[in-house]
Formats: sequence, structure tokens, C-alpha cells
Amino acid sequence: MDWLSWVLLIAAVVIGCGVIAWKIVQVIRMTPEERKETVKKWLVSAVVAAEAAIKESGAGKEKSEMVINYFKEKAPFIYKIIMRFTKDADLQDLINKALEMVKENFESKSE
Repeated sequence: MDWLSWVLLIAAVVIGCGVIAWKIVQVIRMTPEERKETVKKWLVSAVVAAEAAIKESGAGKEKSEMVINYFKEKAPFIYKIIMRFTKDADLQDLINKALEMVKENFESKSE
């Protein structure tokens, strides 16, 4: 590799580290309520996906487990960091609140 390639590689690494550090600082500066709201907004999409996958009523526990697994497997790393920094956040509680948001949104659109 020539010197220009090395400079570009080092610049890309420095920029990448800077972006990651900036995101972490943003998370640290958030209040606990802002952190919960951020995760809850992401969970709404997971709840909708679980509702679409399991259409039968009374399958709340299955849907909840599906959302928890989806969060653990597919959530972007930043959301997992937010959950770590939010001490009193319970994932199941946030899922329940996201489900309430989905139901309220559905009911308001059906009226």
C-alpha cells in the first residue's frame, strides 16, 4: 500500500471512532426518560412485526417473547447501550408501553 492509502485508512478509522464517541456522549447526556422513550420508539416497530407474525388473539406472551428475542438479536448496538445506561428500565415494561402506543395509534386511525 502506498502512503495515500494509509492516510485514507487512518482518517477513516479516526472518523469512525469519533462518530462512535459522539453517539456515546449523546446517550450519556440523555435523561433516563429520554433514553426510555428512544428505546420505546424502536420497540414499537418490533411490536408491530410481532403482531403481524402472530395474528391470533390471546398470544400476548408469545408476542412479548418474540419482541424480546428480536431486541436481543436485531437491535442496533446503540439501543443496547441505552438500556445499559438506563438503570431502572425494564425491557418488558417498555414493551408493554410500546404495545399500548401501537393500540392507541390503531384505535385513533380506525375511528
